Amino acid sequence: MKRRTILPSTTASAIAFSILILSLSTQAQGDLSLSTADGLSLTLSPDGQVTSVTLGGEELVSEPAPALWVRDMSRAAEPDVPNLLSNPGFEEGETGWSPLAANRDVAIALTAEVAHEGDWALEFVGLADAQGFGGWESDPIPVTGGLRYRVSGWFRVREGFVTRPSGSPVLWQRRVYEGSIHPTGLYLQWLDAQKRDLGPPSLAALLHWNAQEWKRVTREVVAPPDARYVKVAVAARLEGQTLWADDISLTQSPEVEVGVGGTVVAEAEGRLTQTATLANGLVITATYTAHPDHIAISGTVRDTSGQPRALEVCFALPVDLDGWTWWDDVRTPRPIGEPIVYENVVSADFNAWLPMSLYPYAAVTAGEGLALALRMDQPRVAELAYDAATGRYLARFHLGIDPAASKLAGQASFAVELYRFDPEWGFRAAMEKYARLHPEWMDTPRDLYQYVGYNQGSFLGPWAAPQAKEDDEANIYSAQYTAAEINIDVRASSEPRPTYAEALAAVQALIADPDPAISSWGRAITESVSLDANGDWLIKTVGVHSWDPDHWEAIWAADFDPEIAGGMAQWTIEQRVDRAFAATEEIGAHLDGVQIDNFGSTPSIDCDPAHLALADIPLTYSANTYQPGLHNVSGVYEYLAHLRQHLDALWGSDRALSVNFWGLGTVNYLAPWIDAFGSEGSSHKEGSNFDFWTLDYRRAIAYHKPRIFANQQPDLTLDQVREYANRCLFYGMMPVVGPHAAGWPPEASQVLTDTHRVLFQFWAAGWEPVTHAWTDREAVWVERFGGRGEGLFFTLHNTLAETVACTLTVDAEALGIEHPAALTVTELVSGEEVLFEVEEGRMLIPAEVEGLGTLVFRLSGLGYRIYLPLVMKE
Repeated sequence: MKRRTILPSTTASAIAFSILILSLSTQAQGDLSLSTADGLSLTLSPDGQVTSVTLGGEELVSEPAPALWVRDMSRAAEPDVPNLLSNPGFEEGETGWSPLAANRDVAIALTAEVAHEGDWALEFVGLADAQGFGGWESDPIPVTGGLRYRVSGWFRVREGFVTRPSGSPVLWQRRVYEGSIHPTGLYLQWLDAQKRDLGPPSLAALLHWNAQEWKRVTREVVAPPDARYVKVAVAARLEGQTLWADDISLTQSPEVEVGVGGTVVAEAEGRLTQTATLANGLVITATYTAHPDHIAISGTVRDTSGQPRALEVCFALPVDLDGWTWWDDVRTPRPIGEPIVYENVVSADFNAWLPMSLYPYAAVTAGEGLALALRMDQPRVAELAYDAATGRYLARFHLGIDPAASKLAGQASFAVELYRFDPEWGFRAAMEKYARLHPEWMDTPRDLYQYVGYNQGSFLGPWAAPQAKEDDEANIYSAQYTAAEINIDVRASSEPRPTYAEALAAVQALIADPDPAISSWGRAITESVSLDANGDWLIKTVGVHSWDPDHWEAIWAADFDPEIAGGMAQWTIEQRVDRAFAATEEIGAHLDGVQIDNFGSTPSIDCDPAHLALADIPLTYSANTYQPGLHNVSGVYEYLAHLRQHLDALWGSDRALSVNFWGLGTVNYLAPWIDAFGSEGSSHKEGSNFDFWTLDYRRAIAYHKPRIFANQQPDLTLDQVREYANRCLFYGMMPVVGPHAAGWPPEASQVLTDTHRVLFQFWAAGWEPVTHAWTDREAVWVERFGGRGEGLFFTLHNTLAETVACTLTVDAEALGIEHPAALTVTELVSGEEVLFEVEEGRMLIPAEVEGLGTLVFRLSGLGYRIYLPLVMKE
């Protein structure tokens, strides 16, 4: 018997297409199938098994398996399994441990002064005048390759926090795990059967600043296939602090992933519903809905036990993709073959490794293209991956449930989308299809490309508001400065570094200030500051920074939920936003927007029960303690929604929200609310927010919205200024000089002016991921701007230091250009017209690009709107 097919509500042609797919295969009796109009189908059995996934009629499933999986991590912090370390708490002295060879400028010894449990702990004392690193490592411990293990330990710092390394989310969410930074934490050295190193030691679990009380750090890892032993190292990076470590643990993870069964029924045309009750007290409901161009999967997990929960919930397709290509990003395809997990993830938490996909979509290609995507209007910590060892293309959600989150009623929801795309353009095509599914997230109704400059500052009173009028006259975008974190000056930089307790005392001093504005700020801080699992304030950093060299500044993570009475969201709107707009309006100036600095710079998990009680967005959990908590992106999401509504109602819908874009991954969910994306950093330093990996990501998330970069690096040479300007030009990004970038040569101003002259001719056309153009030299990259109207531009960037001659090929037919020979091509940097040839519907444009240089080609004389085919050919 043929399977029952549930068709989406669509046009007659789409229905006909779905019926065509129906005729191509049969399934077991009772199976239910959903089909799109573009050749994608998903079939489920009545008990929740994925029995078929087809693309253009090609079957991808060889063995049916559950669509949904759950792994209950609620007791993972205290598993009932043996510790594989023989002397985890140092109660037997140095037995089983030995010093690291790399120890320097840190004194390490056993101490009975303080201990987490028992009588002894390991003490690290850093030299006051040096930044040192040192540690102890365990004897080799037998392990089995491919199995999950969990390593954990307890740390405490006399001063309340460690100080190194210090940096941005680019460091804490990504680079710190890549091997060269070595923060305080736990490390693993995998060994083969002969006890030889399998690569260098890797950071497993880090200590990020907070350790006023004993703080647990944890990481679950999968042993490499060839691993037979592992050594655990406990190490510290210190400069004058005293740190203790105790009760180190390595266990085999006992939690198993359970396939969800239950029943699947057809609820309505184009929709299936699955319900299941699990033995561990969880009830799962999932809905599968067919649309003409994608299949949407959404679900809810409900707890019936009344206990806190930490859960991994997974939607998975059991598809054999051996020989396919996994795309990390637009420039990094990887052939699928090895039995590993293919993913591009960062940590969603600067306190621990909590994996989350960098991009909101994943892409695999062969003769077809298949994407999984997260919805940017539903903030969740989730990872998209292909697990080649189990043959599953999956979306894994890290969800938390806690009775304290009363508004959520013991539930957590998830959503993922499945769609087909053109494999010819790989990850770029997956991006473009995602944007077509959700165009409202990729554009802004506010015309910010009209401005020739951008100014963030304070416009709070009659002494500051006139600057907005000057900006109006100069056609410069003006925005009131704010931040979605907490920062205060603690003491003069000439004094010693403040302790954790002294930083908190500075907040109490604010509350006691007789000035109502200052005291209300202090109270707002205490209401909104995020708490870790110990109940301590979550520190981002305590330091002397370039923007305020005269003070020690403390910065904490905060919950910006606008429902927190007297909290930071309310205080910011009342004391910063409304005051600035009122002051400028009073003098007849137009303040153009609100700027949010350090956007996404404190990715962390808030465990404050009072904040959980107000949460409207489902929880996640701490990867250190598996305690449910609220990711602070959730509060910012609610704040941005509230702020947008507030601006529209009181000050006008033309007022924009702009940001200094720092975070990775988690900020994807905030992007739909943002109208312009600025960034800052150093153009010629490693990990500076200006490498191609980061710029590709930020361009993709901003999509059609403006991008600006403020270079804060001092003492650049003229050649370095040109390199900086050229890279910005390639990405359609306005280059500006940051306030801390002193010492640039006088000619730098003209370089930026010339770059702006070119940029302003094309950046408003809008960046498009699918270029339909390429060069014959691998080192010369191409991006496209335009295609939605009459403008069409291509930027070429030479990634080599020497000049490269190449040919830019533009697929005119794919771009819908009927008469390419009638076009005029102008290179905008030189202003010269370029002669070209046309062969088989393709324009061949010669180019010579200087080392690290950028050219911009404009195609004009179209005389009609460009169209792009939206339906793939079969």
